[in-house]
Amino acid sequence: MRILIAAAGALLLTACGTQLGDEAGRRPSSEGQWVSHPLAGEPAVDSPMVVAATDREALVVMMSDEGVLQSHVGDAAGFRAGSPMRTNVAYVGLGGAAHLGGRWVTLGTGGVAEVDGDEELLFEPVSYTSADGLVWEEQVVEGVSAPADLAGLVAVDGSLVAAGAYRDDEDPSMGGFRPMVWHSDDGGSWTEVELPDTVTDGNSYVASLAVVDGRLLATGSTDGHGMLWGSDDAGRSWTSLPDEKILASYSLSDMAVQGARVLVSTTPGDGEGPEILTSIDRGDSWAVSAGQPAPEDIEGYAPLWAGGDRFFTLTSSYVDGWEDPGTCYADIDQCLGDTHYVLHASEDGDTWQPVDTADMKDDDRLGQVFGGPDGEVLVLGNTAQGAAVAAWPGDVDLPLGEAAGEPATVDLVTAPEDGVLEPGVRYHQPLQVHCGMDWLYLGDRPWRRIDRVPDLETGAGDDPSGSWPVARETIYGYATLVDDVVEYSIGDGQVIATYEQTAEQPLGCD
Repeated sequence: MRILIAAAGALLLTACGTQLGDEAGRRPSSEGQWVSHPLAGEPAVDSPMVVAATDREALVVMMSDEGVLQSHVGDAAGFRAGSPMRTNVAYVGLGGAAHLGGRWVTLGTGGVAEVDGDEELLFEPVSYTSADGLVWEEQVVEGVSAPADLAGLVAVDGSLVAAGAYRDDEDPSMGGFRPMVWHSDDGGSWTEVELPDTVTDGNSYVASLAVVDGRLLATGSTDGHGMLWGSDDAGRSWTSLPDEKILASYSLSDMAVQGARVLVSTTPGDGEGPEILTSIDRGDSWAVSAGQPAPEDIEGYAPLWAGGDRFFTLTSSYVDGWEDPGTCYADIDQCLGDTHYVLHASEDGDTWQPVDTADMKDDDRLGQVFGGPDGEVLVLGNTAQGAAVAAWPGDVDLPLGEAAGEPATVDLVTAPEDGVLEPGVRYHQPLQVHCGMDWLYLGDRPWRRIDRVPDLETGAGDDPSGSWPVARETIYGYATLVDDVVEYSIGDGQVIATYEQTAEQPLGCD
């Protein structure tokens, strides 16, 4: 089985998805249940929805590919849709939202120009502001002097701080990333703030921002290793916070804060899985999360969120029957699904438990998690009908379960690589049936079917028998050599096809 920590963007931003909640618009009961609140609008395929919250309400902002801004304001009881605003800026990537001086501000980059008949992305800064989170207006952005990506926006000590990277390549779509932080008092006029200890390598950037106990932290990467920077003056100046665990990573990705505790996720540079690190001293020192849900073969990085007095991360698993056929032979049901996502929660960053999301129906498009004004847990994602927020009430304990064990497996008896079979031995032999059952390979030798029983023919596009152990167009059956003929059988011993060795080679199929 392949288990991975899934990158947040891949799960959060997909335009197609599956249902996140039960009956739309239901209010939470005193017993607690996940309640889905559909959101209007069409989030762009490759651009994140952004969230923010005050002690009164939560905000969700999305942009369509065509540049229509759609916002929603609410809490666990429901969300009100704002007035759609056509910005006339296509392909906007929002970097975040924040509340400052009684107004909401969101910031991003976008735009497209036609060059020699082709569309060219511009990555020009854009900003929008609203008094109530429902009706928005554009504000002119000054001080962002080149094409840029924006990956974070926070309000701290009466100021706004944004972070990301300039795109210094002649063609900005090709990157040339240079890390940068910007400081503003109003969201319109920005001042560039250089970060210390960075190199001009075209691959350096700031990935996230967070405030912990009065200190502003920024994560990122430079010179091929992870970086953490800190500011004690609301982002006007920065120092490096070198820790050997951070510098040993390839990059420092997500960050989440709960009270005085901060978590970051790393992408290691040695090919091993990511790590979640915890700090209780505002980022001065770090320890590896003792119980993170991260086995050794995890890929990517661990998305991190905070809300409802907990930290959250997301793992995903996928059983690849060709890489690990023993799991399919042990229980074919383990191989029938696609990627399976599990939301995990932790109070301290060390002890993690899976969250029961059964009320969300299908759980393969869980998105980012954030907290509402009354301690509720809000999960933003996409359903078959569009974007939605699944809400859990703040006055009811989250439904937590025990960590799932490893999937069942069996030891396999595999055919020799040279294809020379021992008579009477029942070999485990998956049979790919996209093109039918006419051909079977055992080792490096082709075998051609000789029984020609019509009702056993699967054929490309036809369905095999529902009683057979089939997953992803593969029968998990057995090959046994009997009197120079291979009998192909399924688990109960039923022979479903017979084959003889041949010098012929099968033709290709569509």
